[in-house]
Parts: sequence; structure tokens; C-alpha cells
Amino acid sequence: MQRFRDKVVLVTGAGGGIGQASASRIAAEGGAVYCVDLNPAAVEAAVAAIRAEGGRASGRVCDISREDAVRDCVAACVAEYGSLYALVNMAGLLRFDDTQQLTLAQWQQVIDVNLTGTMLLCREVIPHLLLSKGSIVNAASTAALSGLPCGVAYSASKGGVLAMTRSIAIEYAKRGVTANCVAPGR
Repeated sequence: MQRFRDKVVLVTGAGGGIGQASASRIAAEGGAVYCVDLNPAAVEAAVAAIRAEGGRASGRVCDISREDAVRDCVAACVAEYGSLYALVNMAGLLRFDDTQQLTLAQWQQVIDVNLTGTMLLCREVIPHLLLSKGSIVNAASTAALSGLPCGVAYSASKGGVLAMTRSIAIEYAKRGVTANCVAPGR
């Protein structure tokens, strides 16, 4: 199958887990993949693995919780490939903290990466996806639906991602952009 032939897909969290698997599959199906992760070695390894299989890939280190970094990342992707068809938002931070012990800084870090970072990427890619009639796939979690002991920040962030994705889907459906959420669980 070549569902992504001649299409450019930006994948966050491409250095491991579901993000890495998504990047590999997209490349195997003909897509050019822009691999994004916070870990430089992981970005390099993901790009090298895709290229070793004959796929097209490049990458960038990006802290998705920083607005300027996200803006620069999306601009660099479009500058390199000339277009953007899809965003696969798999970057995230999972931490377990007893709710009574959770500090505001710990809470904010999870919200900044999981919720704000997801929003920033969606916001920055939408102008490009309007041109390509493209797609967004965001990562929520079953924790958004059923809660997670010692995961109040994570559950809240993923619940926000779920609600945000629904809003984006409704807002942009008539303009040709789709937005969906996956909710991986245990």
C-alpha cells in the first residue's frame, strides 16, 4: 500500500514508541516523514532507520512546549519539503505522582507538553493542511476516559487533547481538514 505517496507527514514523538512506529509505517507507505523529538539521538536513529529501509525522512529536535520552537519546526518542515499533508502528534509526557504530592511545576510540565504542545502544533500546521486538505492525528489516552491513579496531570492533559481534537474536527471539517484522536491504553 502506498497511501502516503508524495505526501509529507510531520510526526512528533518519532524517537520512540507509537511515534516511531507511525513514522516507519508512513515512510513504508511512500510518505516523506519529518521526525520530531526532544531527544537528538532518537531523532537521528529514527531518520536513519527509515532511510535504511529506503524511505524519505529528515528530522528536527524540538521542545513542543515552546511556541517559538514549534513555529520554527513547522516552518523548517515546509521549507524542506514544500508542503505538509498531515500531523501525527504522538509526543507526550507520562508521570505518576500522588495527587497530594504533585507540585505545580510538575503539573505544568505535563500540561505544557501534552496539551499546550499539541495545540501549538495543530495551530501551526492548520494553514498548510487547509491547502493540502490534510489530516491531524492526536494522541489522547484511555486515561482521558477512565482516569489513572497517580496520573491526575496526565489524565487531565489527555482529556484536554480529546476535547480539543473534537473542536478542531468540527471547526475545520467543512474546509477539508480532518482531526482525529487515538486513545492508547494498557
